[in-house]
Amino acid sequence: MQTNKRQLTMMEMMTRKRDGVGAAPRAAPGPPQPDALDEKLAAANRVFFGHGSFRPGQQRAIRGALHGRDVVVVLPTGGGKSLCYQLPALLTPGVTIVVSPLLSLIEDQVSALLGAACGGIPAAHLTSGTKEAASRSVLHELHKAGEGRGELGLKLLYVTPERLAASPTFGECLAKLHRRRLLARFVVDEAHCVSEWGHDFRPDYRKLGNLRRSYPGVPFMALTATATPACEADLRRSLKISPDALAHRTSSDRPNLHFAVEDYSEGGANDVREAVVDFVRRRPGQCGIVYCMTQADAEACADLLSERCDDVKAAHYHAGLSPANRRVTQAAWQAGRVHVVCATIAYGMGIDKADVRYVVHASLAKSLEGYYQEAGRAGRDGAPSRCVLYYRRQDVAKIRKLVTGFGRMKRRGPRLQRDLDKLDDMVKYCETPRSCCRRQRLVGHFGADPGPGNGDRPCCDLCDRRAGAAAPPRAAPAAPPRRGPPPAPGRARGPPPVRAPKPADVVDLLGGFSSDEDVAYPARKRRAR
Repeated sequence: MQTNKRQLTMMEMMTRKRDGVGAAPRAAPGPPQPDALDEKLAAANRVFFGHGSFRPGQQRAIRGALHGRDVVVVLPTGGGKSLCYQLPALLTPGVTIVVSPLLSLIEDQVSALLGAACGGIPAAHLTSGTKEAASRSVLHELHKAGEGRGELGLKLLYVTPERLAASPTFGECLAKLHRRRLLARFVVDEAHCVSEWGHDFRPDYRKLGNLRRSYPGVPFMALTATATPACEADLRRSLKISPDALAHRTSSDRPNLHFAVEDYSEGGANDVREAVVDFVRRRPGQCGIVYCMTQADAEACADLLSERCDDVKAAHYHAGLSPANRRVTQAAWQAGRVHVVCATIAYGMGIDKADVRYVVHASLAKSLEGYYQEAGRAGRDGAPSRCVLYYRRQDVAKIRKLVTGFGRMKRRGPRLQRDLDKLDDMVKYCETPRSCCRRQRLVGHFGADPGPGNGDRPCCDLCDRRAGAAAPPRAAPAAPPRRGPPPAPGRARGPPPVRAPKPADVVDLLGGFSSDEDVAYPARKRRAR
């Protein structure tokens, strides 16, 4: 029984396969020079992932990880954060533990790795959605490798923070791997969830700093797309990131996105729905997302689009539907069988689709961080895309009441004030003076210098008006055929009365859904087809 066999990296495995098992052993290589390491990284990026080059910031973060440093990466949505830890995992002995908040995000990442063009990258996940047989197999492999009774072929293991906190068996496996120096690093994806300054704070994420005490010496990598300087400083403290950590923050600017706000404060909820229908109808066949405030709004919007737009297939997605139907809509949307998903904020971090041409917010987001993350789902392929928000001042009071809480659940303290301040920032964005630029306000919010104008590239509705460009007209949609009797004499037509929010709606709005509730279901009209 061999107990001291060194773990092979993926690059070494491929080299041995190419040269043959019986080839003479090579001398141990010395420390690579910077140019040699760059060549090795470029080759690995091409072989494993099929990429001809790195995106800005990726190579620097990867080099820092390979040198065993803690790394903090802030890249915009679509900036390629995953490669920053996936490539080092393949070039480092041992297994990389990736903590991620959503099941859909985890499952998509693992599926992509297993189906990589190089023949597949050894990856797995341990979540509440993992089948029992698969869980046993993964834990068995970790247990054997930790005791020196077998090789560890697994390179990337994705887990939820709940699994880390609630599984003693998994903790024992990690302890054994740590003693044998087979824990390559811990990766905290969507790291803004760690911080109380973040827009999606989760208490289980706050506990991840305890991993430092349990597994000393294992480097950390924290990645996010939406962290203000205050949020970044807080997550560094919480995760106990080393003072000499490599930090890489690129501009949050997404120059291919065009931002616009349409003020419907003088209209009603029905007017916003008609505007959304008109916007989507003028873009047949394009892929998009419509964010709604509540679950009921998402269902009604999907049904209305399916009814009124002949060439558009729409579906709804929110956290309150049966887990048995989860991922049905997302799979159809990813495959192009559904054009538009009408969703609550439950459809946020789990999306990885490059050709989203527009993101529409049919109601106000509760923070600029949340809005920019959701709007950033558009145009990940670099092509021009649109981000439109339909603003009603009436929504501000509604969200403020929901953020504050009701009765015995009424919130108090600094956390509440921070959330209210975030809402005020969102309102200021919607009410940006005409002499300013929405893109500059968004980018500047994250602490980066937005620079001058956007040149000839798409920018925002305010810049379009100042430049004399013809902003896309907000044509009044044709009125739908009337159903039922006319209104009673003397009674003005108008939007329906505001419905009191259900508990599930409050959960969606505040982002308090669990990672096990990431579910999908198609619109009712399309279900029968």
